Amino acid sequence: MSKRVMNAALALAVVASSISVSPASAQLEASQIQKRKEVIHACLLQIYIDKKQRPQALAEYAIMVGLKPDDPKLRYAYGRYVAASQTPGDIAAGITQLKKAVQLDPSNATYNGVLGALYLKAKNPNEALKWLRTAVQYGGQEYKKSYEETFKYIEGNKRIAEMKKRQEEVKKQQTAQASAGGAAGGKKSSDDDDDDW
Repeated sequence: MSKRVMNAALALAVVASSISVSPASAQLEASQIQKRKEVIHACLLQIYIDKKQRPQALAEYAIMVGLKPDDPKLRYAYGRYVAASQTPGDIAAGITQLKKAVQLDPSNATYNGVLGALYLKAKNPNEALKWLRTAVQYGGQEYKKSYEETFKYIEGNKRIAEMKKRQEEVKKQQTAQASAGGAAGGKKSSDDDDDDW
């Protein structure tokens, strides 16, 4: 029986060697399959976007990101599409994708500017300021007004916080003086009462 198994294994090895594919042609075939997948999913994505089928489009974006994880244009488009619903969770997901796009193409003014705009929508002006500043530095003049307004807003909030802090300190001092004065005044009046007797 072991002779039969050996003969069968030998026969399979001969057949396999006759149909074996060279590593170079296997790599070429895998590359072609990858490109076909990308084209198919890109077409499906566009169909779902055109038909306004958001869940299906999001699923296709996720597949596309899996196929092309280092494509900053894809990450940018995905981030904008996700964040378009304006819900806090979707804005956060959009920020994640745009951060990856900026990581892949750091000098892109549009990616930086849109990321800053999403942080503004997420009510995080300090983080938005950083990305808007970078966008302006890389020539994104369309983000200059947002940058300046955000800067003024943050500076205004800092001044308001400082004023509140000073007011609280003044109140504490006044309270401390009033209680110190009240204690001294109460002691003096009891001394006066002793003198009258």
